[in-house]
Amino acid sequence: MEKKHETRGPSASFTNQGRRYAVRSVGFVPKADGYLHNDSLYIQADQRGNVSAHFNQPRPTRYSAPLRCVYVRDEKTGEFWSAPFDPVQVQPERFEFSVGLDDLRWINRTNGVETALRLFVPREDNVEAWRASLTNHSRRARRLTVFSYFPIGSPSPLYQRGDFEPSVNGVVLWHFASHSDAGQYHNLKDRHNFTFCLADKTPSAYETTRDAFIGSSGEPSPCRLRRRRLACQPCFMDPCAAVMQFPVSLKPGESVEFRFLFGPARNRNHIRQLRSRYLKKGGFERAFRAVQAFRSKHTPAVRIETPDKDLDCFINHWLPKQAMY
Repeated sequence: MEKKHETRGPSASFTNQGRRYAVRSVGFVPKADGYLHNDSLYIQADQRGNVSAHFNQPRPTRYSAPLRCVYVRDEKTGEFWSAPFDPVQVQPERFEFSVGLDDLRWINRTNGVETALRLFVPREDNVEAWRASLTNHSRRARRLTVFSYFPIGSPSPLYQRGDFEPSVNGVVLWHFASHSDAGQYHNLKDRHNFTFCLADKTPSAYETTRDAFIGSSGEPSPCRLRRRRLACQPCFMDPCAAVMQFPVSLKPGESVEFRFLFGPARNRNHIRQLRSRYLKKGGFERAFRAVQAFRSKHTPAVRIETPDKDLDCFINHWLPKQAMY
C-alpha cells in the first residue's frame, strides 16, 4: 500500500524547496532549535533564543552566557517585550522560528510591532552576525526603545573588566584565564581573551553588568527596562552583558534595522579589523554570499525523490549539512 504523505499543518513545515523549516507556534515544538558553524565556531540556538556556543583555540572554548535577545519598550505605555525570548505576560500576535541551512530567523509581532532577527556565521571568522529589524504594523506612530542583550557571563575568576568603547562602538570585555603558575602566563596571553558586541548604530546608553540590568525579576523582565536610561557604567569582576539602548520613532509601515557583531577576539586591534570587515556598508551581504558559495561547492552526490516529501527534504538538504559538520 502506498504511504500517504502526512502534512504538518500551519504550525510547522518545510519551506524554500526544503531548505528551511519554519515553526509558527511557540508551543508546537517547545525545544525547536537549529545550528550554524564554520570550521572553528559552533552555535546552537532554539526558538526562544537560548544558545550553546563555542569556538576552538584549539580546544572548545565558550565565550558567552546562554541567551541572545532584543527587548522592545513602548515609550507611551511603558510596556516591554522581547524577541525571541518573549516574556510570559505578553503573548505575540505572530511568531515564527525559521531554521535555514545557512541562517536562523525569528519573527515576533507584539502590540503591532514586528521584530525580526536573523543570525548567520561567516566562513572565515569566529563571530556571530546578527541583524534586527523593527516594523510598525500599527496605524499610529510609535516611539520605541530597542535594547540589545548579549550576555557574556564570567569567563575568568582571575580578572575581567568590561565597558563600552566608543572607538569600536560596542561593549568590550577583557579577561585573563586563571592559572596556577607564572609559566602558564605566556601560553595564555595570546588566546582570545576579549569578548565583544559591536553595533552599526551609536547607542544612547549602555549597561555592562548583567545582574544590575536584569535585577531580581530575571531575564524575562529586567528591572532596568523600567528606568528611562541605562546606567552607562563599567563592569568589574561581575557577570558581564552587552546591553545597548537605541531610541527609535516609526511611522505606520516604517522600519528600522540594526546590525550586531558578537564573538571572541585576541586583542583590540583584532576587534577593529572585524568591525571594518563586517559592519561597513555591504559587509554582512558579502560574508553571507561567501557562506552560500561554500555550500554550493559541496552539493550532495545523491538526491532522492519519493512519495514522502519530508524525507526528500531531509536526505537532499539536511543530512548533507550534518555530514559537512
